[in-house]
Amino acid sequence: MPIIEGEIRDARCVSRGIPFTNLAPLTDENLVRGNPDVYYGARPEQLDRGVRNEQIENNLSDRIVPSTQHDLAILPNFVLAVKGPEGSLAVAGRSACYDGALRARAMHALHSYGQQDPFYDGNAYTVSSIYHGGQLKMFTSHPIHPATLGDLPEYITSQINTWGMTGNAEIFRQGATAYRNLRYWAREQRDTAIKQTNDQVRTSVKASTSETSNVSLDSSFATQASEEETSTNDTQQEALHRFIRRTSVLRTPHKQPSIQKMTLNRILQSLEHPITTPRRATSERKRRNKAPEEAGGFRISPSRLFHRLLPKTH
Repeated sequence: MPIIEGEIRDARCVSRGIPFTNLAPLTDENLVRGNPDVYYGARPEQLDRGVRNEQIENNLSDRIVPSTQHDLAILPNFVLAVKGPEGSLAVAGRSACYDGALRARAMHALHSYGQQDPFYDGNAYTVSSIYHGGQLKMFTSHPIHPATLGDLPEYITSQINTWGMTGNAEIFRQGATAYRNLRYWAREQRDTAIKQTNDQVRTSVKASTSETSNVSLDSSFATQASEEETSTNDTQQEALHRFIRRTSVLRTPHKQPSIQKMTLNRILQSLEHPITTPRRATSERKRRNKAPEEAGGFRISPSRLFHRLLPKTH
């Protein structure tokens, strides 16, 4: 088998003799856990950590992580079972079918991640191999819709070919080439599925972050608008109060005595203290208006008196 496998570029993508103790049983607890001799998978860090740890909501951890050792490869979709000359070919065949179904379920779970309905396209994304008594057999497995609604999906195993690796060099080269090419093809399938899942997770995170930012911006804008509105209302109220104070001062009349009351007081004062003017040459009409000498003054007509008593207006 080392000659058939050839060079392995990434040793962390291959594990040997590791039982699938972390995977959920395919049917019930009575079945023995999968235990291939060799399996190829992806580095754990290739897949988003949140997806690897999802177990309750999407049942991914117990489908794509085969072992509780977190440094081992995950999502194995290429497995090999080796049996010696005394080994049972029937047991190897059942092991290939069972391990292939577990691998097909893992790829199916990852393809269905984030989808409303399970993903069924009728294509195979896993390879199982058996090496027994010098013969190399290779199979593919893929899920199909359950026969009854609500039941578990079914898995179909199809044989690719069989090569007698000990017959001649040409058949050996054909078998080894097919083994290595299918191993590379399985790597491409799981890398593509992992990339699609990681992209979907990043898109979901960006969308969630954008919504949160929009809600935060809306809240800040609403708070700012409310503060500006409150500030505007306060400014308007202050301006209104200033206007009222200013107009109240301007419109408050000074307490002044009425013209009638002021005129009457001056008339009374003039009667007590008559207004006198210096003597000067006047016409005969003015002489006729002279007061008697004993009065010590002049007689003034009421109209002139009121004219002089009234306040001057500008």
